[in-house]
Amino acid sequence: MTAGARLWRCRACDWRGAPERIWCPRCGADEIEELRVETGTVEEATIVRRSVGGYPGTTRMASIAVDGGGRLIARLGAGAGAGSAVRLEEDGGVAVARPAKRARHAAVGEATT
Repeated sequence: MTAGARLWRCRACDWRGAPERIWCPRCGADEIEELRVETGTVEEATIVRRSVGGYPGTTRMASIAVDGGGRLIARLGAGAGAGSAVRLEEDGGVAVARPAKRARHAAVGEATT
């Protein structure tokens, strides 16, 4: 697993998305750069019931709104669904979204730093 997932950005107009493009779908510029993004929110999720890419059985997939802008499609890890905050990583070049770890809240009367 590699931390973060690949997303592409147009240097001319700041469009962000995936998959990789030769030119920007918004402005037509050929100034596309690769970014690594680490967090986002699941917009929609579905189940693919056919074997895809060598993964046996069903595969959960989701559209992810990336923090900072842009969208990508990722395999969805257990415990994440529509509206979930996720962390992104890559497994063999495939984006994977897993539930983000929640911040621990202090108990009443507990000191915070």
